[in-house]
Amino acid sequence: MGAPVSTALLAFGGATAGASSALVKVGSTPVIPQGARVLGALPSANELDLTIALAPQDPAGLQALATEVSTPGTPLFRHYLSVSQFAQQFGATPLQIAAVQSTLRSQGLGVGTPTANDLTIPVTGTAAQVQKAFSVSESQVKLPSGRVAYANAQAPTLQSSIARYVQGVIGLDNVNPDQPAGMSTQTRPTAKLARAAARPHVPTGGPQPCPSATALQPGGGLTADEIATAYQFSGLYGTGDLGAGQTIARFEEQPYRPTDIATYQACYGTSTSVTNVDIAGGPGPFAGADLESALDIEQAIGLAPKANILVYEGPDTATVQIISTIVSQDVAKVISSSYGLCEALTGGTTINAENLLLQEAALQGQSFFISSGDSGSNMCFQADQTNTTLSVIDPGGQPFATGVGSTTLFADSGGSAVFYTPGYTPVQGVWNDGFVNNKASGSGGGISSSFAMPSYQASAPPARAQSAQSS
Repeated sequence: MGAPVSTALLAFGGATAGASSALVKVGSTPVIPQGARVLGALPSANELDLTIALAPQDPAGLQALATEVSTPGTPLFRHYLSVSQFAQQFGATPLQIAAVQSTLRSQGLGVGTPTANDLTIPVTGTAAQVQKAFSVSESQVKLPSGRVAYANAQAPTLQSSIARYVQGVIGLDNVNPDQPAGMSTQTRPTAKLARAAARPHVPTGGPQPCPSATALQPGGGLTADEIATAYQFSGLYGTGDLGAGQTIARFEEQPYRPTDIATYQACYGTSTSVTNVDIAGGPGPFAGADLESALDIEQAIGLAPKANILVYEGPDTATVQIISTIVSQDVAKVISSSYGLCEALTGGTTINAENLLLQEAALQGQSFFISSGDSGSNMCFQADQTNTTLSVIDPGGQPFATGVGSTTLFADSGGSAVFYTPGYTPVQGVWNDGFVNNKASGSGGGISSSFAMPSYQASAPPARAQSAQSS
């Protein structure tokens, strides 16, 4: 059955207990769910994909400039930097990067090319090489869900001579991967969106659905023009550009089937360019069912059919790599994600690395939008159903991200289900269904434990002034 995590991880960590005092921590250990058990050491030949998050030059200056560039009325408002300007001013220096690369290569690790922002380096190696390079021991852990993960028993370390150039090592475990948010399959007993049997069509000026889309049964979903109408988006179609000239970056961690996107476009008569950018080998093979990724892409097509869509897709442990690639390429000024993990399980190393990358995005004029999650103020519950602590989603709680919470649409204040009527604006309310099918169900939100309330939320009630809000 394996040993309890609390004792077994310590046992497997004995080989590195005598590490030199010259070693400095550059990361942390993961939070292991209750009931997990260690099965043994991770096979030494197993390959691991890591991200080295480099320490920036002048972090205080970076935060101050990102805030000023993003704040209306300041002298530098919207005075954006290019990626090369950012790297020169705030990225790690060439000498620092070379020192880190040389040391890691000397340990037998495969060291990739730094991203253009000079903030991250991809690294690969076997479990044996990784354990030696970072003075950790890697174990296999069976989680209560039945999934077998791997985890490091100690915080990674590096020699002090280069540790000062490294903000953290990411990827030493996969115990708590990102969760897709906003793709609910449960029945909502009080707020189900029913459809009139012969609902009228409201012209929106945007893509129009084919008959097979409008023939869906009650509760079967909403067409793009219905979404546009419900959220008062139709007027934006009137400008005529439909997203022309813009590029949208989709952050995705699940594979999708391109033929399903093609079928959607054929239905709506659109020809939106959709291009994949694989990170860390991509999200894996298609498993037979389109989930979050297809939904995200199709919604973007329906609302901005003439925009270009870049789908940055990787495994559910590659959050930092995906964000770093998006901001390093700086092709898309709109970045949208429906994936995240509660702050309490994310870990400070990842949170801090994301924070720097999102500050870079702000300095480059890129806007990052992230789902606020769908487990209310108990976001950890979505990943670990023994964890009911209060926590917001990360990166939704980041000061330089915009957390977007979902809503329920009602026909009136009494909660009538049928809302789609010509010229009618539905009543919006927070999505909060409590517990459904033993799952916490509600639009995410709460108070960040990692960040103080940013200045742009100064008008919020004083009682909340000690921490940031994720809305």
